[in-house]
This record gives sequence, C-alpha cells and structure tokens, in this order.
Amino acid sequence: MAYTHESPRPAYRRGGKPEEGLPLPPQERQNRIQALKKEMRKHEGEFVLMVVRYWERLGRDMPEGQTPYGLDEVYCLGIIAPPYLQVENQEIIVGMKEHVMFNPHRSYSGIKRNEGPPRFFLLGTAWETDLGRFSHLEPDGLTHNKELLEIIVGDQNVATWVEKEAAEGRIPSHLLELKEKSPEFFNKVKERQFDTNLINIFQRMHMALGKELLLSEETTQKLNGELNKIKVNVLTAIDELLQQEDQLKGRIRNIFDFVKKGGGILPVDGGITVVEDEDDAKVATWDLQEKSAEIRRNIKSKLGRALELGMHETERTIEVEIRPGHKEVLDVRRFIRGLCENYEIPLSTNSSQRNKA
Repeated sequence: MAYTHESPRPAYRRGGKPEEGLPLPPQERQNRIQALKKEMRKHEGEFVLMVVRYWERLGRDMPEGQTPYGLDEVYCLGIIAPPYLQVENQEIIVGMKEHVMFNPHRSYSGIKRNEGPPRFFLLGTAWETDLGRFSHLEPDGLTHNKELLEIIVGDQNVATWVEKEAAEGRIPSHLLELKEKSPEFFNKVKERQFDTNLINIFQRMHMALGKELLLSEETTQKLNGELNKIKVNVLTAIDELLQQEDQLKGRIRNIFDFVKKGGGILPVDGGITVVEDEDDAKVATWDLQEKSAEIRRNIKSKLGRALELGMHETERTIEVEIRPGHKEVLDVRRFIRGLCENYEIPLSTNSSQRNKA
C-alpha cells in the first residue's frame, strides 16, 4: 500500500490488528437503515457520501502480533436515486444515479465518473454490520477513531461532514478529548492539523459530478490561504529545480564545446580527465546527465502537483518572491501550461500517470 504525505492515515496500530468495536444491535441498525432511506427519498437528486473503512496490514514479513496496521478508507460520492438503500447478502447498496470513488491513501487512485451504484470489490466492502460500528475497541471497552461505515445524505450535510473531517479528522483521539477540557489548546491543534488536501479531493469529486462543494465562508477563507501557500511553495520548488537543471545543462554544454575547440585535459568535479572527442565528453558528463534526468523527473512531479491544484486553469497573476530579494509577477496559468508543453505533460493526464512519468 502506498500512502502519500498529503493524506495521513486516520489511525495506525503498531502491534497487531486492533479489536474492532461491536456492531449496533440488530433493531438499532434497522432503525438507522430506515431513517437513511427516508432521508435519501427526501434528498433525491442531491449528494450521498459513503465512507468505507477497514484495517489494512502494512507489514507482510512480520509475525502477526507485531505487524503494523493502518486504517484505510474509501470515499464514494454519488447522486441519490431510487431504490435508495438496499441490503443484499449483508452488503449495503446505496442507490446512486452516478458516482465517483476515491481512496486518498493509494497513490494510484484517481477520480472517475461511473454510472449507477458502486461495487467496492477489493477496496473494502460496505457491510451492514459496519454501520455505526467503530474501528477500534480498547480493553476498557471504550471505542475510538472512526466508524467503519458512514453514510451522509444531502448536499449540505455532505459539505458539513467534509469541513468537520478536514478540521478534526486527522487529530489523534487522545487530543480530541481536549475539545471540552481545553478548547483554547484544542483550537491551536486544529489549526495545525487542518487537512487542505481533503477539501481539494472533495472539490474534485464534486466537480466530476457537475456540482460545487458548498463550503462555509470561514472554511473558504482558510482554504484559500492554505492553498495559496501551497501553490507558492510549488512555484518556488519548480523555479529552484529549473535553475539546477539550467546549471547542469550549462556544465554539460561547456564540456562538449571544449571538445569542439580541440579538447585536452579538463578539470571535472575536483579531478581531471582527458576529453578529446565526443565519446570522451559523453563519459565525462555521465554523472551530470544522470543528475539532470533526476531533476527533470522532479520537475515533472511538481508540475503534476500544480495540475492537481488546478494552477493551469484558474490561477491569476501573482507576485512571488522566487529568491530572497527578487520578486517576479507571474501569469501562473501561462507559466504552468508552458512548462507542461516543454516537458510533454498532457494537461488532461491524471496524477497516477504523471507520477509514473
């Protein structure tokens, strides 16, 4: 399993799979299912969100009792349609006209629009008994972390869930207890843990289904501030890599120009080498060529991140301090599009394909 730094695991268990919380009593579970059906009927045509979580073994070559586990999760966002909610062979099937599915912890996961309701297959199954069941049961009987299956109904309710998850979803359970005891300290923790990338994921999922994510003004302002910082960091990183690439290309070019002028003994990386023809030049620049190729891969990776952030579509002209004391006004949209053309990155390519480039 590949985890990305933008999407930390919501829970982690170092020694062995944790004991999960108990399922809801059958009657309580049926009551919840009937309530969800009623809600879905009321919000037909709006969004419904399924969040499916399951423990994934991370270490394959360790004894069972020492194997670390991560709580993986899958988001499925769809447009509500009849028959609303069904249970087939203990699996919950949510009625959707169309849907998109995303696993934020798998680097190859993309966002693709699909017709009808989802079938989870190997991505974790939406078991009826997981509805309202918590992912972690401590020896003292207390449950922690997240519900193994959540179903959120209605545009506004989905937006509220996304905002709350971005604000508090990555905060460890022992710190969540401070919400009432020490609200001032908890708010500082919440500010540091705000998950901008989760908001970005759900904005892309909503857009794939032709609607916008309804965010509060407070979250929108926070998101814009965080995203601007991220985008400036991406631009700065790209500029630094471009400078490094230019320097290496200059050194390589100088060695080949040296051959054209007759060649001879040339100092290279603290030593000396004889460079008399192009074959000698190729050998002398081998390490430089390898470094240049690595920098090129890093540039393409950063450009991929810029595309994920939509910097090739909606960005405006901004002033950035590329280097200390040196500010430039960039037309970011044109800048990113131009680089993508130079580095042969299609603007429509998804993140998984870019990462393989």
